[in-house]
Amino acid sequence: MDGFHIDILTGGKELFIELLIVGALFFLIEKLRPAEKQIKFIKDDSRQELGFAVLNALIATPIFALLIFGVFEFLVEPLVPYQMFDEQIQTLPILLQVIMGAFILDFSTYWRHRFTHKYVWNVHSVHHAAEHLNWLTSMRLHPADVLIAVIFDLTVLYFIGFTGAGMTFAIVILKAYNYFTHANLNLQFDKPMRYIFASPNFHRWHHADEVSAYDKNFCSMFSLIDLMFGTYHHPENQLPKAYGIGKEAQKGYPKSFLGQLAYPFRKSKK
Repeated sequence: MDGFHIDILTGGKELFIELLIVGALFFLIEKLRPAEKQIKFIKDDSRQELGFAVLNALIATPIFALLIFGVFEFLVEPLVPYQMFDEQIQTLPILLQVIMGAFILDFSTYWRHRFTHKYVWNVHSVHHAAEHLNWLTSMRLHPADVLIAVIFDLTVLYFIGFTGAGMTFAIVILKAYNYFTHANLNLQFDKPMRYIFASPNFHRWHHADEVSAYDKNFCSMFSLIDLMFGTYHHPENQLPKAYGIGKEAQKGYPKSFLGQLAYPFRKSKK
């Protein structure tokens, strides 16, 4: 599968630089108009969230990607054409490639996200156990959650294509946008833009500990996708009163990093 490669083997130096630059940027951004004014930039659980970021970037994601890559190369490629639409996509203007790539990947994210809420909530609840949100919460994912993401995303990239600059830019934009929507920032978009793009306030409702917001707002960037499939929830000029997985579940949630790694395997499903 020549060309079927995504640069996800992030080294320790590159990860450190990324965290340093992004952290400094959001330190300034989150000071502008914080959604949770009482929360410090370095939260009580920032160390655990940083632990997930390092574990997933340096160990889990590369290993999972290589395993899935091998499955496609030896089992799927002999039966199904590789990147069936890549040639047509590469002839499009680069801006259109980026927009299409971002939308397609977010479409994959939407359905993967719904899948984790419905079928593997015990795993995905680690992400939702954050009682306060900032940019680093976007990296708070259990390795098993990362495995599911790798399977969904590499499957989409295998069948559709995008080996060029368009998809590279799309991946970078979606990653940066995911930081943005998790930021401790009180920001909502005006109509009709809010029906197209997700904002930090929009995504905060996804993490809300309120019944009306459960299983809503699954997209990362395009709120239009949630609107299309009936999972859009964005009360006007309101923010959730609380975040997390519910008072009862939160009581038994471990504080240590190792405890959080073990949490999905000792909890029942949602």
